[in-house]
Amino acid sequence: MTLAFLADLGPEGLVLAGVITAVVLGRHPGERPPWEGPLVGIAACVLAFADSVLFWHASLGPAVPDIEHGTFLVDRYTLFLDAVILAATVAVLLLTADSAGELWPLQGEFTGLVLLLALGGMVAAASQDVVTIAVGLTVTGAAAALLLGLRKLDAAAAAAAVQSFLVVAGASLCFLVGVVVAYGLTGQTQLTAIARSLHHAGPAALLAAAAMILGAGALMGLGPFLGWRATAAGRAPVASMMAVTVVGGLADLGALVRVLDAGFAHVPAAWTVLVAVAGAGTALVAATLALRATRLRRLVLLLLAGDAALALVALPALSRHGAAAALFATLVFAPLAALSLGAVLWVGEGGDDRERLRGLWGRSPAACLALVLALAACAGLPPLASFVSWFSVVGAAIAAGYGWVGWVLVLAGVVAATAVLRWVAILLDPDAEGPPVARPGALVTVGLGLCGLALLLGGPVAGPLIGLAQRAARPLFLGF
Repeated sequence: MTLAFLADLGPEGLVLAGVITAVVLGRHPGERPPWEGPLVGIAACVLAFADSVLFWHASLGPAVPDIEHGTFLVDRYTLFLDAVILAATVAVLLLTADSAGELWPLQGEFTGLVLLLALGGMVAAASQDVVTIAVGLTVTGAAAALLLGLRKLDAAAAAAAVQSFLVVAGASLCFLVGVVVAYGLTGQTQLTAIARSLHHAGPAALLAAAAMILGAGALMGLGPFLGWRATAAGRAPVASMMAVTVVGGLADLGALVRVLDAGFAHVPAAWTVLVAVAGAGTALVAATLALRATRLRRLVLLLLAGDAALALVALPALSRHGAAAALFATLVFAPLAALSLGAVLWVGEGGDDRERLRGLWGRSPAACLALVLALAACAGLPPLASFVSWFSVVGAAIAAGYGWVGWVLVLAGVVAATAVLRWVAILLDPDAEGPPVARPGALVTVGLGLCGLALLLGGPVAGPLIGLAQRAARPLFLGF
């Protein structure tokens, strides 16, 4: 181990220091203000981002930076995903700053686990070895299970944590099966070496790719695990659910994009069809289930599952355009999920059913406006950034020869928009009455405002952002 290696691990080390500091400070919750924990986590993320800026001078130049230590790699993709994960972590900590009563006396542990989610995602993003990626995803999954069961005296939350832990264990095992099969085929675990060795999409290559896709998909709650994520997370505290969905989802998406585009690019027949079916099918099923949702929390979770699946649909293009569309969808997912679940947290954990939200505009216009913006973004309505993301993903799928995926996504978008418009009509009902929603604190207001601005401005400035995503996707197609 050299000093250069430690310096290149600076962002991850700062996040780890934030984990330790938050947990230590949380040992005496009654002696410290409740906002101290979130500020510690935010400071750790800001310092980690500032440290990662030191790598930009090489990353933004004409050559890809050669910062490599064994399985650890700093490239444009790593820096892009690190920035997105850190920004999402800051958004989660801002939006949950008023949740002291829900999380007491475990505010410090909550902040530490959220940072641990981010750390696992950063490790997976900076890995060029499937074993190290599996370790990062396991850390993320374990932190997610602990977050869902953070409210230990709540039986429903404890059941959700146990269910989540079992799925995480099964998903990790499934991913490791893919790693073992890939190693048996190639004798290598590094992605570039696997890509050079795999030239034929035989049954073993199909098994390896399918196992990794199913393992990462289970952690994200996509495909056949859609109902599990919506049900398990629906029992847990909203703050924990937000952290798992926003930060954990980004970590899983980022890892899967690197594995498929960098490791299995030469055997597309082994995984492209499976990814297209899983992504498009999840989007359609999630939108259909959203039509029957009677609680805002479940509606948002289902719509977000469909939005997360969009990143998968662009991958079969096997080009920088397709990878950039997937990365742009991942970038948009962070403020989208944070704003949506932050609005759910604002209206209250027990007040998110249809009847209690009926006529919200008349008594709490600000809360209603945040909900309408979040739901419109979840449905991908123009001119928001999520619409541009949906459009670019459909274009990548059609370019890859999957025209039927475009039609499925159009149908899913229509169904999702129908579900959203039904809820918007409930929110704007002029004849309903009820108690107003309390104003959020300063930190929560800042978080909601930043996420809302990101979605509103992300559409008009989508061109530069997609260009940034294309530069971040370049390392995925180098070295083989």
